[in-house]
Amino acid sequence: MDRSKIALFIDVENLTHWLKNNGPDLLITELSAIGQLIVRRAYGNWGNPCVQGFQSELNRLGFELIHNFHPVSKKNSSDIQLTIDVIDYAHNLPGIQWFVLATGDSDFSP
Repeated sequence: MDRSKIALFIDVENLTHWLKNNGPDLLITELSAIGQLIVRRAYGNWGNPCVQGFQSELNRLGFELIHNFHPVSKKNSSDIQLTIDVIDYAHNLPGIQWFVLATGDSDFSP
């Protein structure tokens, strides 16, 4: 039986509390019961001291770290890059059955 293919995208800057509490590990365990994670990407400004400490753990879990600068003060550009990448993966890898966005950003509520 073929396992579902899953793409996981994490907006790190909006989930620091979740990251501190083993969130990615727990989510990966849950998703692994559904299928195979073929994409793991984590977005943030990795120069920001608030998120730098998560780099090694996310690397251990197999995430590709995507760096985003924030050219406008108090405006997070990671959510926009994440959205563009999801669309790109949906177009270029049609075999993905699940797209999982882990974010605390209210822009994704609708």
